[in-house]
Formats: sequence, structure tokens, C-alpha cells
Amino acid sequence: MLRISYFEFYRFFLVSGFWNLLVSGCWFLVSLMADGFRSKPGLHLGGILVRKGYITETQLISALEEQKRTKELLGEILVRRGHVTEEQLTYALAVRFRMPLIVLKSFQIDWEVAKKFGTTLVIEHRCFPLDEDEETLTVAITNPLDAQLKSELGARVGMKRINFVLVTPQEMRVAMEQYRHKVIDQIQSKLKKRE
Repeated sequence: MLRISYFEFYRFFLVSGFWNLLVSGCWFLVSLMADGFRSKPGLHLGGILVRKGYITETQLISALEEQKRTKELLGEILVRRGHVTEEQLTYALAVRFRMPLIVLKSFQIDWEVAKKFGTTLVIEHRCFPLDEDEETLTVAITNPLDAQLKSELGARVGMKRINFVLVTPQEMRVAMEQYRHKVIDQIQSKLKKRE
């Protein structure tokens, strides 16, 4: 798994001029340090949610029992049951996997980068390539456990470093809708040129 430190992540975006990402992500770093999670590696998702006060231990145990039966992801169970919001789950995932959490709507998406990776990869894996330079590709994701995505992206970008950032599922749905419109516009434009 490719990982970068928080310092490397913010330095990359600071140098690249992505001030809006830096500002939207600062609350994440501050809240991580204030919660004391930074010094507790290995804390599991359920433990983070309980410690943060989002769920009770009883709710966690019940959800874990359902997870054993259904093989569904714990976070999906908790959201479906209404025990946590998508935002709370995404925050906990960011803590658990030590990944930067961004507010996608405040980020300037490079649509040309997104188009380079094809609709199959973007839609099936619910990932969104945000920015690319000579050394790095930055990709927004909602599921840090998607090993197949990481493998496919790694094969496509070769020696480039991949920076994964987390976004809420709602923000990803909005980005996917915008992406679909961009692809449709691109197809219609090509068809008009052929006429």
C-alpha cells in the first residue's frame, strides 16, 4: 500500500498551489491531533467510532455480528442502520488508515486527468483522479480497502507515486455525476465533428 506522511501530502499541495485543499484539509489534521488518535496506531474502525462517541459498544457488537453473517463492510452496516453518518464514517476511515480527508467541492478538479483513466476504472471503483504531474497522481477514493483499484492504478501509472485522499460518498456521487456529464459532452462533441 502506498502511503505518504501528512507533511509530504500538505507539502505537495502547497508547492503545487492547491491552497483550497490545504485549507479544507487543515481541520482534519487539527482534529486528529486533538483527539489523540495520532499516537494510537492499530486502533480499529469500530474502536475509533466508539471512542469518538459516534456509536455505542452495543451497536458495534451488533454490527459486527451482522458483518460475520453477511460479509458486508462494517461501515456500510453502520450507515445503513443510521448509527453513523457518511461523514462520520469517512472521518473514522481517515483516522484508521492515516489518510488525508478532503472536501472535494472545494478542490479544482483537472477534468483532463480524470478523462485519461477511463469510465470503467472511475465508475466501478468509485475513484476520481484529481491531479497529476511528472512524479505523482492524486486520487480521491471512498474505500481505502480497494486493493484491486490500487493495483490497477499502479499498473497504469508505472513509477509515479499515487497519493490517495478520502472523500465522503456523497461528494463522490456528485463528482461521478459531473464526470458522466463531461463524458457525454465529449462524446456528443465528437459525434458533431463527424457530421
